Amino acid sequence: MCGNEVTIAVCGEGRTAAAVAAGLGWLGHAVACSPELPRAELSAEPGLGDACADLLRSGRLRCSGAAARTVFVCGADRVSELDGRAAVGGTVVNSCLPPWGSTPALASALGRADLRFVSHPLTLRRGSALRDFLAPECLVLGSDDPAAVEAVAGLYAAVPAPVVRADPRTADLVGPARDGLCAVKQQFFAELERFCRAVGADVGSVVECLRVDQRIGRPHTCAATDRLDPGQRRRAARLRALAGDDVPPTFRALDVRP
Repeated sequence: MCGNEVTIAVCGEGRTAAAVAAGLGWLGHAVACSPELPRAELSAEPGLGDACADLLRSGRLRCSGAAARTVFVCGADRVSELDGRAAVGGTVVNSCLPPWGSTPALASALGRADLRFVSHPLTLRRGSALRDFLAPECLVLGSDDPAAVEAVAGLYAAVPAPVVRADPRTADLVGPARDGLCAVKQQFFAELERFCRAVGADVGSVVECLRVDQRIGRPHTCAATDRLDPGQRRRAARLRALAGDDVPPTFRALDVRP
């Protein structure tokens, strides 16, 4: 192992936590992750198992409960664990995975005035988690402490992606909004496919015409067979729940069933 002091702790035991730990190690940071790496997830994610093995050998990744100045929360639900991993005066980075869809709620649960909190919603797709972490389309960072945002942005200095800076409540909403839009698109194209069958039209040709329309384009179309993963469905459902009793019509149409 290398002699570098751990600077980042990653709390969580799932695919996202493993990809975040490996990605941060790949960017040159000394990272402490869960003692129990998810072997099934590592073998299912291209490149993730090999990256973790290489980083463990180099010492940049350690499976330990060490405390650090920066803590990435990736689905860890035990407040006592999070409290023990965050060094005094440190920064807690919330990836907005359940149960911490709200960064203010995470801050309230920890109840430590010495910590800074940054909302950093991550969407790492199954089958490309490590690649998505290392090559994001943008980095969303939300905090009421501008210095905390810049400190977290600095961890990604080697990543050529634009940084979107926001307050934590805005950043927290990015994940549910993104997945809610995907759910609405999925539902629309499933209904379009049924309608095409009913009128004898070819749905593939209709979708292709939408894709070449510059007002719509390929990124805004999808196949009827596309499915949100369980985490995406939960975030889409949260978008509807956040609206409370006054649910907008489009939110009301969200269908997030498997």
